[in-house]
Amino acid sequence: MLLVLVIVEVKASSIDKERKGSCPMCHQWFMAFFILSEQGYCDLLVTTIVSENPPKYFLELGTSRRLPDVRVVRGQLNGVDITDLICDTNDEIEEFMRKFGCEDLLTWKESKSEQAVEDVFADLYRDFNGLLQTGNTGSVNKVLVNLDRFLQQKGTKFLLKDTFTYADCQLLPKLQHLRVAAKFYRDYEISPSLTHVWKYLQNCYQTEVFQKSVPCDQDIIKHYEMKVPGVKPTGSRNPNLMKETVTLDIPEEAASSFAGASAN
Repeated sequence: MLLVLVIVEVKASSIDKERKGSCPMCHQWFMAFFILSEQGYCDLLVTTIVSENPPKYFLELGTSRRLPDVRVVRGQLNGVDITDLICDTNDEIEEFMRKFGCEDLLTWKESKSEQAVEDVFADLYRDFNGLLQTGNTGSVNKVLVNLDRFLQQKGTKFLLKDTFTYADCQLLPKLQHLRVAAKFYRDYEISPSLTHVWKYLQNCYQTEVFQKSVPCDQDIIKHYEMKVPGVKPTGSRNPNLMKETVTLDIPEEAASSFAGASAN
């Protein structure tokens, strides 16, 4: 029996239309459906859509034209033919994901642990945007300290398990945007003393699901170009002119700290 064939359509880069863009929600759903595919629940294709000039078929879908969206090309799920199913809101996509019954992708509706960890980082993206606007780091630091404490107490490779869960799919785009954009615009860095956050990032950076889904630094920087008051990147700091890179390194000070802890 053929697996359900799912297409996840994500926003294309505003710099290079051929590559995936920086949309955090697109990154989240790319990872979630990659996990479903990796575990044999579905076959997966990920395609990019240029929002300003979408292809004809996309305009004819009869949807809200919001991205990301998820489409089913073929297949049955729980005995029901879902060919041509289209989900184009976060709630619809989440409900569709739940129907696969993947234990690693339980939502807060099904898992108290999932709900508890989502509460830990619930304000991170809001506070990160506040940091870009004002330069105030206090709120972001508070969330990261709480996250570090949670990871220390949990003792797993990722947020809830030694495998990726839905919580990781939600947190990682936010953390990567914080790391890249806050450094570029506000010279902010996650403290090396938050060794459990850094160890978590190192574990995530080594996974195929993250490596295949993460946007490049330049697209993340471009994403916030108009959201930082008084900042007009020029010359070598213009994201349109930057060399394509992806930040996956760990600061030496942080790496030394958790390497030493492991040795002990």
